[in-house]
Amino acid sequence: MNRVTVTIAGKAYTILAEESKEYMDKVAELVNSKITEAHQNADLTVEQASVLAAINVADECLKAQNQVDSMREQLQTYIEENRHLRSQANKASKQQKLSTK
Repeated sequence: MNRVTVTIAGKAYTILAEESKEYMDKVAELVNSKITEAHQNADLTVEQASVLAAINVADECLKAQNQVDSMREQLQTYIEENRHLRSQANKASKQQKLSTK
């Protein structure tokens, strides 16, 4: 477990994480940028900006998860189609070998 100190919205936070310090720094940088963005776009307190940033990140996360799910379904369709085409190709190959004998 890594103990990482990051700064978000001007405050230091110590986080225990299995991920590397570099990764956690990237996470903190993203959170900080989302809070800063929310804070600049409206007359909000840091707490309100933090909640808005959390909502925006959750929205992005759910949309990304929906995309992943959709891509998995599409990939599964391609895999099944590939199996079907391979089966047809194998049958055609066997029939061709039988007809040439």
